[in-house]
Amino acid sequence: MTTNRALSSPQHDGAQHDGAYFLASLEEQSRALIAQARSASPEREQQWAHFCLQLNQTLGQALSEAEVSALLAQHLVIKPLLEALFSGFPFTEHNAIALAMTKMAAQLGLTALCTQVSAAMAAASSWTERQQLIVELFEFWFKTTSPKQQEKLGIVYTPIEVVDFINYSVNDLLQREFGTHLGSPQVEILDPFAGTGTFITRMMQCSDLIAPHELEHKYRHELHANELVPLAYYVAALNIEHVYHERMSRDAQSYQPNSIMVLKDTFADYELPAPQGAADEPTLAQHAEQAAQNGYFSANTELSRAQRALKFKVILGNPPYSVGQGSHNDDNPNERYPDLEQRIAQTYVAQADAVSNLKSLYDSYIKAFRWASDRIGEEGIIAFVTNAGWIDSAAAAGMRRCLQQEFSSVYIYHLKGNQRTSGEQARKEGGKIFGSGSRAPIAVTVLVKNPQAQEQGKIYFAAVDDYLSREQKLVHLEQLHSILKAPLQEIHPDSFGDWLSQRRKDFAHFIACDGKKSKGLALFTNFSLGIATGRDAWSYSSSKDALERNFTACIDLYNDQVDLYQADPAGFERENDETKIKWSSTLDSQLKHGVKSAPFAQDAVFVSDYRPYFKQFLYNDKAWMERSYQMPQIFPNSWAKNLVIGVSGVGAQEFSCLMSAQIPSLDYLAKCQCFPRYLYRKIEPEGDASLLAVVDAAQGQAMPGYERVDAIAPEAVAHFKAAYPDNAAEIDADAVFYYIYGILHSPEYRATYASNLKKELPRIPRVACYEDFKTFVTAGRALAQLHVGYEQVEPYSGCTLTYAPNVTADTMDYRVEQMKYGKIKGKVGAAALDKSVIVYNNQLTISRIPLEVQEYVVNRKSALDWVVERARVTVDKASRIRNDFNDYAVAMGDERYILKLILQVITVSLKTNQIVKSLPALKIHPLDQ
Repeated sequence: MTTNRALSSPQHDGAQHDGAYFLASLEEQSRALIAQARSASPEREQQWAHFCLQLNQTLGQALSEAEVSALLAQHLVIKPLLEALFSGFPFTEHNAIALAMTKMAAQLGLTALCTQVSAAMAAASSWTERQQLIVELFEFWFKTTSPKQQEKLGIVYTPIEVVDFINYSVNDLLQREFGTHLGSPQVEILDPFAGTGTFITRMMQCSDLIAPHELEHKYRHELHANELVPLAYYVAALNIEHVYHERMSRDAQSYQPNSIMVLKDTFADYELPAPQGAADEPTLAQHAEQAAQNGYFSANTELSRAQRALKFKVILGNPPYSVGQGSHNDDNPNERYPDLEQRIAQTYVAQADAVSNLKSLYDSYIKAFRWASDRIGEEGIIAFVTNAGWIDSAAAAGMRRCLQQEFSSVYIYHLKGNQRTSGEQARKEGGKIFGSGSRAPIAVTVLVKNPQAQEQGKIYFAAVDDYLSREQKLVHLEQLHSILKAPLQEIHPDSFGDWLSQRRKDFAHFIACDGKKSKGLALFTNFSLGIATGRDAWSYSSSKDALERNFTACIDLYNDQVDLYQADPAGFERENDETKIKWSSTLDSQLKHGVKSAPFAQDAVFVSDYRPYFKQFLYNDKAWMERSYQMPQIFPNSWAKNLVIGVSGVGAQEFSCLMSAQIPSLDYLAKCQCFPRYLYRKIEPEGDASLLAVVDAAQGQAMPGYERVDAIAPEAVAHFKAAYPDNAAEIDADAVFYYIYGILHSPEYRATYASNLKKELPRIPRVACYEDFKTFVTAGRALAQLHVGYEQVEPYSGCTLTYAPNVTADTMDYRVEQMKYGKIKGKVGAAALDKSVIVYNNQLTISRIPLEVQEYVVNRKSALDWVVERARVTVDKASRIRNDFNDYAVAMGDERYILKLILQVITVSLKTNQIVKSLPALKIHPLDQ
């Protein structure tokens, strides 16, 4: 399902919360009564089946009987609420969906249900009080009783100031581009994700958008809105009807129901044009029309049919934001729309650059752009408020190219608010427009399609100032009034399809790291993403014993599930309790193929770099890995020796780099890509017996059954030798590997090519002279020794350790529950943290920590921040699995391990800073210029 909510998020008090829970309990009772009524007779069961069929046909959806039952239960609860709040306003007697639901309820003998709601709502007298109450109840109802539906549908309420800004922006652009306005005849307007109807109602309320003499015609013929959730649909329809009757001075006796609202899934109504010469086959919507004639939903189906025949001049609103379910156990995936997704693949994906992950192009809000771009008439305007990620992401380059090709002009007003940043950048982003509804950056986008425009594909951009709070941003939008009054600047896209943060072209002169996808010369013959378990709380632990205990129970349950599924596939109900098992798409597929899991195996337990400077034990059984990627070639078993240069992947907020000697997780760094020193190739038994035990010279350890080979291509070594012919004999694969690590730490390199490093994998320049090359090699080796061997460095000795009274270093308990930084009096938030002090536990405080430590940042936090954040006791919310990092200290045989780790990371940070500051200036070799 997909939907959008469009109303400002209200405040709540305890009484309103009680009302929401009261309604939720009534809904639960209603579901039980529906099930009981259905089973009362074969006739009722048949009527129910017919009702379910027609509801799915008019929606264009495939709802389960349980979901249909939930919708009817919600109607049974909300109908008396509406009648109580809007006494004398005969909405439920005339609305097509309310009538259909009531008819089904009557056939099931449930019409008297929930009449006690009326008394509970009778106290709200004015229209404002009624609307506020009902919206608050719905919003809190979703949050407390239907969080899965809220996540699945992307339910976010749009502030009124944003709604007005979009409406007036569209009106101004209609006048500029087409000499018309929102109230003009033949300007068909659609909100395809209406939510509670605020875009349409605000448009109707503002006489400078739709004049009083224009409203009658507009209301009857040229305003259109779709909504999928019945609760929101009812509110939207009521809002629209009330505004109309209020502005036209109509009383309840002259009530006229609206034909604006349609209960439907907008995306399911998407139709691709049939190929020329192809047989005309009925569409899903046409099937729905035929099946629903004279049925429960015939009136709604007729409205939907009529809407499909229209050419819209304006499409506007707030599309759903959901990209997919957070957990496979939820059994709550987004709906699939094959035709629409195929259209995205043919356009946005086809014109995208070769980046590692294009999944984000199937986010619901991206689907809304594609749907609206195809649905708008030959000329018109689309205006959405959405996640702003598409504006600057590498994955969305194809989408940006398409928008520039398909529209004469594109206007963007960036509202910032990206809370996935940190530090100073997070403060610059300011408040979140949607409050707690979204942590993503937000932008208003207006697309103009005018074939008569002299210039096509023009792009205009503006943004709110840094550091503004949410309230300041909303006041600013109210004052600005329209996007045409923003300080717009024209953008000229580069060859990469970038609009903002454009890349430097000379980056392409450097040798690529990626040898799998890049054409031509590349450094590495293979590389891999960090490992993705799909069940981190289960797969990682500070304790080998806990890992075995948890996974053994999980494996036993899974194997039982396989037996149950094999015995009765049709009647099988999967166990979704996350305290017992964590499902993923791979494991679900194995279940359906009857693949059982082997017992827990100790040799599948690896030490893994889970986060920077934070190790965990990993259960690395392929059957329980969601994605292993190329890691089996890099770390084929727990004793394989290797080094990988980890870098943040394409699309990360900022570039980061950290070497590892253990198998890294996918989130070791953001979207971590791992470039290895070696690859391991399995040797078949019939091969050369002399290769069955290749000796690692550095470790003196046999690697039976594997051949270890350089991951750095010989041609790449030759590439560097060519730049320094007098010193070619001194350059080998090792030197190149550590040179890469040194260059990736160059502040000048990172700053100069910051935009490139966000949008593509690193390319490595050759520096101007061999002396600089050698300096970077030496620095890379020193940094690698620090970062990989951090547990062996000398702990920093400059801190002061203050023990509680009657406690000494020998008598104290070194256990940690959760460490925290000190506090600065008179300050709040991040500014109040005194990072020169760590409260280790109630017996020990560490002070005089050099603040310079905070300058060594890896993956958007200081290395010390990672230790303070991660070295603690946690309980996973879903699985309730306890992970106690003190157990890792026990496994290391050192009760002081965590304290030493803190002091060692301080040493690592200070020495890293020294090395980085001593790196030579980045001077590029003439061969790479």
